[in-house]
Amino acid sequence: MDRCHREQAQSKQEVDLIYRTHRLVGERQLDLIAARIPVRKAEEIERFWIMRHHEAFADKSKTASN
Repeated sequence: MDRCHREQAQSKQEVDLIYRTHRLVGERQLDLIAARIPVRKAEEIERFWIMRHHEAFADKSKTASN
């Protein structure tokens, strides 16, 4: 499996672990989250987090400015 395809193929268990660990350590500790998932790097976790929450953050900023 090539790197681009692997980055997108996250299991439900990985996603669950990312969310649970994020709640414990916060966004600034993405390297700690990545350390829990051996095949992932902090950059991949950060990219996942941004892509998952990009729309939610954009909606919040629009609401706050109005």
